[in-house]
Amino acid sequence: MIMVTVEELQEALKELEDVKKGLKGKAKKAPAKTVKKALPIKPMPRVLKWEDIFSKQEADTGVPGTEIMVMHHPQGKVLQEYSYTAKSTPVRIVIVKPPTEYTPIYDMHLPTVGEGTRIIMDEVREEITSKVGVGLQEVLDIKAGGRVDDRYRKSAEKRFKDYLPKLDEKTEALLLDLMLNDMLGLGKMEFLLSDDSLEEIVVNNSVEPIWVYHKMHGWLKTNLKVRDEKQVYEYADGIARRAERQINTLNPLMDAHLTTGERSNATLFPISSKGNTMTVRKFAREPWSIVDFMDNGTVSPGIAAFIWMGMQYEMNILVSGGTASGKTSLLNAMTPFLPPNHRIISIEDTKELRLPNYLHWVPLVTRQPNPEGKGGVTMLDLMVNSLRMRPDRIIVGEIRRHNEAEVLFEAMHTGHSVYATLHANTAEEVRRRLITPPLDISETLLESLHMVLVQFRHRRLGIRRTLEFAEVLPTSEGTISFRTLFRWRPTEDAFMMVKDSIRVMPEIQLFSGLSDRELKDELGNKQKILEWLLKNNVRRTDDIGLVIGRYYTSPDEIVNAAKAGKKPEAVV
Repeated sequence: MIMVTVEELQEALKELEDVKKGLKGKAKKAPAKTVKKALPIKPMPRVLKWEDIFSKQEADTGVPGTEIMVMHHPQGKVLQEYSYTAKSTPVRIVIVKPPTEYTPIYDMHLPTVGEGTRIIMDEVREEITSKVGVGLQEVLDIKAGGRVDDRYRKSAEKRFKDYLPKLDEKTEALLLDLMLNDMLGLGKMEFLLSDDSLEEIVVNNSVEPIWVYHKMHGWLKTNLKVRDEKQVYEYADGIARRAERQINTLNPLMDAHLTTGERSNATLFPISSKGNTMTVRKFAREPWSIVDFMDNGTVSPGIAAFIWMGMQYEMNILVSGGTASGKTSLLNAMTPFLPPNHRIISIEDTKELRLPNYLHWVPLVTRQPNPEGKGGVTMLDLMVNSLRMRPDRIIVGEIRRHNEAEVLFEAMHTGHSVYATLHANTAEEVRRRLITPPLDISETLLESLHMVLVQFRHRRLGIRRTLEFAEVLPTSEGTISFRTLFRWRPTEDAFMMVKDSIRVMPEIQLFSGLSDRELKDELGNKQKILEWLLKNNVRRTDDIGLVIGRYYTSPDEIVNAAKAGKKPEAVV
């Protein structure tokens, strides 16, 4: 049951408001005890439990003031059911296929606050909003986000103790999460961000329900709706401000990232004619590693060993594929293969790469101009500047324009090792995209590229695979061709080695001085180490990097440990 009735709470709050007005008229502040005595709220003789605060109803049918409404869902066939915890909030998900719907429903069940407790939460929200001072710089500073959250949380904790002195810790933490999500975050969308089974979260407008892309079930409708178009804009504007971007009628398109790393895109009406939109692409809290990709079948240990070989000996690599095929994730997973004593510069439009902590890494991100058209920093600006920063390796999030591609390939020609992504579905399509508009660079420049990885997303099966791994062969006519080394066979879901290398391996041999036997043994040892990491479930990129870093200084020690089947932690 609820601690007090709604009528009693409303009367108490009215008397509290009268006290506040009286204090204001006297131009002096009353002691805290005076205000507390004015509240006719009698504490329960015991600690308040979960069921005292939260109603047993499964749905919040849009109580005024809620930013995101939870709707009732129709019954149907249950496809999947699971639970997780978002901070302190238990969340239950039921994916159901109603007979009257073409698309399954992602039904989120949350603890629902009763009406009386909601009134108290609203009062606490108003009080701490007026009392907790937060400067503009703190709002915009990503690093200060945690401090701002803590400041609001401590103030709210104190006020909850005044109103509900017998509240237990579990329920208090949950109330704080619900309130702070609405005040500082994306409301109930924050709970979607905590579901590791989701890849995309989409708001098309305030009329339609929020959509999500589920790893197992594809696109699903949710039982959540944003209150109105203004609320969609406020969410997008909050993200833009923290990312030092802007979205308004003059700049109705926004591409930015959340403080937690997720990529966000937003558009405003009338550019999106149905209403304001938001798209959030989720990234794993812990970045995908090369061991994860070997485990789920995205790449084979043989392909991963070849990539490692190429990156160690400074070959230039391009990762291509369609939308959401895993290009950036694979590029990120490759970075532990880089030697720890090399300086790495990454260049992106929106920050997505998350390299291991031990690497000598400087990330650079573009910036949009201000309303006067000043202060903008483009990819080209960053690429030209990066060449003056003494880089050993350059990583480019995605090649999109002619000038960027030209500078990138010139950097390859001047001795820098470069890794980048490109939208293209086959190795041959990579060539055509590079030599035709809008990239339109001379084919003679392409001979500096050594390897191309093509990623493929199988939408029906919900899997991602490295479709093709090819090396680039320059011809005497000043053009290039591709020699496919590995290919994925969908009928068997297996990777097949198609041909031996006739460019990459001979070049490594030329610059390293290794014999044919030594080169073959080194490639085999790398594959053995990767299989050893997979067998021992070493998945974190930092942990993988420790092993690879030790390999660069003491290769025999790591190779012998892998062959002997020792535990990796016993070696590093």
